Amino acid sequence: MAISTDIGVWIAAIMIIAGYSIIIKNTVVFKFAERTVLGLVAGTTAVFGFEQIIKLLWIPLTEGKIVNIIPLIIALLLFTRLSKEYAYLSRIPIIVLVASGISLGITRNVSTIIFGQIKGMLKPIPTGSTIFDIIGILIVPVVCCSVLLFFTYTREHTGALGKVSLIGRYALMFALGVSFGNFTATRTNYVILPLKRILFDWLGLVV
Repeated sequence: MAISTDIGVWIAAIMIIAGYSIIIKNTVVFKFAERTVLGLVAGTTAVFGFEQIIKLLWIPLTEGKIVNIIPLIIALLLFTRLSKEYAYLSRIPIIVLVASGISLGITRNVSTIIFGQIKGMLKPIPTGSTIFDIIGILIVPVVCCSVLLFFTYTREHTGALGKVSLIGRYALMFALGVSFGNFTATRTNYVILPLKRILFDWLGLVV
């Protein structure tokens, strides 16, 4: 067991302890850590934004690419929100941002999620597949169709529709349970990783 002599490890460990001190009470130590992190994030974001302006706007303009003046105008129009007289001009860049975001999102989701899932659902059974491979391939379209029928509200879920929709309900419960487990495991890492930094990297404990 040997405590680390790396100043970076010391700073990280102290900031982690200061951050977790909120569990006991909202003290000056936590406020210092909070404001330090926020300041670092804001400063890093500002520097990164400035570098992007130089890279994507200023350099292309000096090379004669006048078309790059358009995003500059759109960005400047966002600041008209600060003026009561010209605040209506800020709607133009907001519309452009929202419309482009929606179009890109829909295009990406249709090609990857919808078409990708349909392609995976209709995957042919390759030759030489075992019985377990065949069952796994057949489960996908059965579960997909049963989940879709579960959200059918134009008919009462009785008879054959009720049995199939029941499969969809169980499939949804299983999928949500797996998602919740993965979510919990991911959030657990937020606790485990700082503890590893304190116990092993800083204090030098050996398991």
